[in-house]
Amino acid sequence: MTEVISLRAQVEAAVADRWPAFAARHPRLAEQLDQPFLIQLIHDRLRDDPAYQSAMAQALAAGRSAESIGDLLEQIIGAFVGRFLNLK
Repeated sequence: MTEVISLRAQVEAAVADRWPAFAARHPRLAEQLDQPFLIQLIHDRLRDDPAYQSAMAQALAAGRSAESIGDLLEQIIGAFVGRFLNLK
């Protein structure tokens, strides 16, 4: 059975994980931001990011398992979301 990894679900999880720190640093901005819109924006930018595309192509070409690719996605997306929300 082939496992499908949802980029959007990964982005949603990364935003949810980092949102409390973002809201603590930028409470007024966090109140105004629409999370679904932010998730879609990050998803679209990440999907079109050459570094993301290259990493995924290399992982797939190397025959990495879905679990291994999921771990790679978590790292890439976590870093991307952290930069996007200006969390270091």
